Amino acid sequence: YNSKYPFLFLRQGKVCVSGGYLDGSIHICNLDGVESFHIAKRHFTTVTAIGSDEKEKYLLTGSEFGDVILWRITPEVKMQQVHHFFHHEAQVTSVSFNNECRVFTTSSLDGTCNVYYIKTGQLLRTCLLYTSPSPRDS
Repeated sequence: YNSKYPFLFLRQGKVCVSGGYLDGSIHICNLDGVESFHIAKRHFTTVTAIGSDEKEKYLLTGSEFGDVILWRITPEVKMQQVHHFFHHEAQVTSVSFNNECRVFTTSSLDGTCNVYYIKTGQLLRTCLLYTSPSPRDS
């Protein structure tokens, strides 16, 4: 599964988005020499997965707790929360977009993969990838 320190480059490598911080924050850093740093904190625990759509209009983040946030990326590369989802019962391991189908997916150590509609955030389907006892059941 994804690293405990996920990161993603945006804007042709000029911006880095990183997770893995214990406070649940994501850090957005401008790498083109201009002083610019932004911290967005909406997760309750460490961010374990980060992904962006092809046009870099949206960002997805998932955490150890299992929550997923869909963010809108502003032209100033600030993050605006669009939706906050709580459909996983364990750590989020992967997030990805499919712009052609206008959906995004999330997967988790709970053995599920969720498919959402980008525009509304509606959960379209949950697929069972494998069965695993939930860490929350322990």
